[in-house]
Amino acid sequence: MSEERAWSPWRRLIKKGEKDEEEEEKNEDEKKKRRRRRRRRRRRRREREKKKKKGEREEEEDEEEEEEEGREKKKKKKREKKKKREEEEEREEDEDDEEEEDEEEDEEEEEREEEEREEERRRRRERRRRRREREKKKKGEREEEEEGRERRRRRRREREEEEEREEEEEREEDEDDEEDEEEDEEEEEREEEKEEREEEEEKKKNKTKKKTKKKKKREKKTKTTKKTKTKKKTKKKKKKREKKTKKTKKKKTKKRRRRDC
Repeated sequence: MSEERAWSPWRRLIKKGEKDEEEEEKNEDEKKKRRRRRRRRRRRRREREKKKKKGEREEEEDEEEEEEEGREKKKKKKREKKKKREEEEEREEDEDDEEEEDEEEDEEEEEREEEEREEERRRRRERRRRRREREKKKKGEREEEEEGRERRRRRRREREEEEEREEEEEREEDEDDEEDEEEDEEEEEREEEKEEREEEEEKKKNKTKKKTKKKKKREKKTKTTKKTKTKKKTKKKKKKREKKTKKTKKKKTKKRRRRDC
């Protein structure tokens, strides 16, 4: 449609040019005819001048003038006709141009309305998309908060269980240590009782000094070894216990730091 509109003024110009060429050709033919007629008239006139008298020549001239006037009238009519035709063509062209302009304006108006509708649709789509994103975001935040609360509860529960477990272990260790200490004390008491019994027996037996000395020496030796053994044993247990407590304290501090972080 737009190509036809674009071509229409060119077509009119081409048609106009063709008409002008045809008109020029016609005018050229007319000129040639007029020249031929003039030449004929001149020849006739010369012949008539030779043959006829002055009066006749005047009559002929009058006739020629009348003929010339008739020709002039015809020319004038032709010119007026041509002018009218050109005016008619111009009026038609103006009407065509006006129609084309109206059509173009209508098309532009339709395009503008279509663009406005498309823009409105696009805005609605954008609003819907933003609303969905907001709802999605809110839902995600709610889920994240719920998950965070659940994680915190789980961590707290695990921490409490861990602390209870550690306390239980410490309690068990303390009980074991107490039992070990009691056993050591009982062992020492038994040894002391044994020593006392032995001393009493020695007194009863009333043996020689040499034997008693040797025996005492020997017993003393065994006693010292036993004492050192028990001391070493208790020391070892004490160290073990201290090591264990240090370890548990370290664990606790680590967990506390982690929790604080």
